[in-house]
Amino acid sequence: MTMNFLHRLKNPKKSKITNTVILAPIPALLVGAIVMSSNKISPFVYGQNLICYLILGSFLHFFSAKSVRIRYSKVGIMMPILCCIAVACTFFDSGLENVHRWLTFGSFRFYISSIVLPCLIIHLGVLMQKESVVFPVAIAALVILMLTLQPDASQTSAFAVSIAFLVWIQTKNRLLKYGIALWSIGFIVFSWIHIDGLVAVAHVEDILFLAKDMGIAWFVLGIVSLGLLLVPFLCFSHAPKLARSVGLYYIVTLASSFFGNFPVMFMGFGISPIIGYQLAMFLLLRENLYVRHEHISG
Repeated sequence: MTMNFLHRLKNPKKSKITNTVILAPIPALLVGAIVMSSNKISPFVYGQNLICYLILGSFLHFFSAKSVRIRYSKVGIMMPILCCIAVACTFFDSGLENVHRWLTFGSFRFYISSIVLPCLIIHLGVLMQKESVVFPVAIAALVILMLTLQPDASQTSAFAVSIAFLVWIQTKNRLLKYGIALWSIGFIVFSWIHIDGLVAVAHVEDILFLAKDMGIAWFVLGIVSLGLLLVPFLCFSHAPKLARSVGLYYIVTLASSFFGNFPVMFMGFGISPIIGYQLAMFLLLRENLYVRHEHISG
């Protein structure tokens, strides 16, 4: 049995989960590209989404099942701290109309929270399983505060809800449970009351409404394609808690685009959410394989 498992590790084509992860974003990418093309958006714009997906999708295909999980005992607290620093660095960027969500490198502007938060949720979730819950909760509380100050109601809500869910299922400590719940609710409410006044960009935040202008069928197709992005989170049978928490993060992220001017991932222009999603999938695939290997070996 163990030999068969190790053989499957060396043959990622045989992994149904990996295939699901790779295929799930394609409909949203294609619908977005068609909508942008129909609205005279330059191919260079939606081409960036497609190229980013192809590169990271190829990485997932060839490397996600090559070896088991990076041992978190070795990574320790370093990755959560680095993610925290990355979010903090946005305050040193020039920003846009007093909104500080991005880091600019030349002509490229990266939406940092959409890259690091999914990975941070996974790392904090593993630390909650293996170590004390106190440190992950402290890091999460700090990040929620920084997201509120950026300000970013969408990411504040998505991250806070995901972390609160993790804490509630990982610990019996009532103080921590109710503490993170109240902290999350407080900052979520504050972030939406003090939502930023940035104007929506049609092919980024309003891509669904561009689709609607093309016909109700395109709008429905867009909604369905975005829903397919959530399907992979149901496939990680050996890491269900982590997968559901990250899936919850993306549910809130997608839902918030209907209530404010926030990017619509994969459909709208923006490579940062694509990077974050694919990195999260890579970590979940490795974690799922690791737990499965431990179960078979045990």
